[in-house]
Amino acid sequence: NMRHLQFAYPNCSIYRMFLSVDPERFAYVPVEKKRKLIACVDKSPENTAALFHMLMSRRGKVSDALLDYEWVYLNGFAEAELSKLLGEALILVSLSTVEGLQRTLVEGMLCGCIIVAPDYGSTKEFLPRQYRFPIDDLVVMAQRIEEVAQAGPALREELAVISRDARAVAETFSVQRQSEYLLRAWADIMAATRGQGSRPPAGVTCAKNQTDR
Repeated sequence: NMRHLQFAYPNCSIYRMFLSVDPERFAYVPVEKKRKLIACVDKSPENTAALFHMLMSRRGKVSDALLDYEWVYLNGFAEAELSKLLGEALILVSLSTVEGLQRTLVEGMLCGCIIVAPDYGSTKEFLPRQYRFPIDDLVVMAQRIEEVAQAGPALREELAVISRDARAVAETFSVQRQSEYLLRAWADIMAATRGQGSRPPAGVTCAKNQTDR
């Protein structure tokens, strides 16, 4: 978003804002305590449906990986319900490519979910490399879901480490950082305003991480 605005408005002051997520509301649940649940962000419905049907076509025929797994689409849940679901879900899938920063992905990282998402835009900034996949390759994403679902001890241990590291990254989306960037922007804006008397500063635009809710 910020790069787009800088290009579109080269003469404006651009300030980047960050969202915050409460780590206490989205408590961490270790991989080994997750249940057989796959949570899907209810965006990009065509790609999500294609991924789901590919996996269901293989279930019990080509692969037994997902025989006992439940799928839940995250749509219309209150925050407490969402937190509970993400705490239970082993895998979180989001195929959306039309948003800035998806808040649900940060919440999923806080809750210890193993994430499957396209490698694009803002996900490059905060999602671990192991959670990002080629944007147009649903087969690779499906293979990863099967791999995680039937993971043996060695892979489970690896996933546990990745999950803990991802939680640490998600914790940087704090109220403190959000406040610091907001106050810094307003300080600059007010300083510019004082320098121009009663007139507002010419061209002030804020670029913030968009959320999915």
